[in-house]
Amino acid sequence: MATTAHPALARFLEARSDRAARSAEAAGWSLCHSLSDLLDEALRELVGDAKTFAVVAVGGYGRRAQSRHSDVDVMLLIDGADEGALRSLYPLWDANLKVGHSVRTVAQAMTAADANVETFTALLDARFVAGNRGYFDRLLRERRGLVRGHRGWMRNEIAERRAALRAKEPWQLLAADLKNGRGGLRDLHAMHWLDAAEAIANDEAAPNLSPDLVAAELHLLRTRNAVHALTERPSDVYRPDQANDVAAWLGGVDSLEWGRMLYASMRLIDAAIEERLAEKPSRSWFPWRRSSSPPVPRS
Repeated sequence: MATTAHPALARFLEARSDRAARSAEAAGWSLCHSLSDLLDEALRELVGDAKTFAVVAVGGYGRRAQSRHSDVDVMLLIDGADEGALRSLYPLWDANLKVGHSVRTVAQAMTAADANVETFTALLDARFVAGNRGYFDRLLRERRGLVRGHRGWMRNEIAERRAALRAKEPWQLLAADLKNGRGGLRDLHAMHWLDAAEAIANDEAAPNLSPDLVAAELHLLRTRNAVHALTERPSDVYRPDQANDVAAWLGGVDSLEWGRMLYASMRLIDAAIEERLAEKPSRSWFPWRRSSSPPVPRS
């Protein structure tokens, strides 16, 4: 039996389902930001003036990088009992959206991030959306201490996963995984997380990527959005046999040149993450050994 989507989600769902071709200029960050902002508006309407919890965007949604088939990554911050926080997400499930969620106190969020590097990196991009702003402010205060003590561990985890990827993909693949392959968006995210951790630990603004990496990221993002629209599923693999369709969806760009620039962009990103991880971090990145007990987060 079909379920009618909640009216608050109407504009987001309409934009998300729009598969119409567009210019390459309109297929990158502008599309992702638009989807993210429309989702923000929907959640604010669903939550209203809730005082007992906060809705926090994390991961890609926190970075305003929502694509057509991205998961909706949110954390519901509570102060104890749930108090109906989870019910605010029911309309998203009713609309058949894939929601990556957690319901946690600030202390529980710190404990989860200590135990799992994916949770840790997702918190680096935490962004307030709706509800009780005080809970989010408390999260940011506790996050700084956690990051100062754990950024060396995060760096090691990133390096280990990168080494495993390099062993799995010793050379560039024609069927390129735009997100998780060598030189994919995840490698850019890793560089962003390294910068974000340093900035949070020192209470500074994170630096921007270099212009060449910004251009490479945009090229991958536009291609990924095209693949999502053409396949109508969360596929992140660009295949050579899709070249003409991708080029047409992006406003009729030259398919050979677009593909050439895509593979060149991924090689650039691949080299950049290798160089970054080869740099020797300062001693401040390792204030305590992972084998010892981590700092206990305050309630």
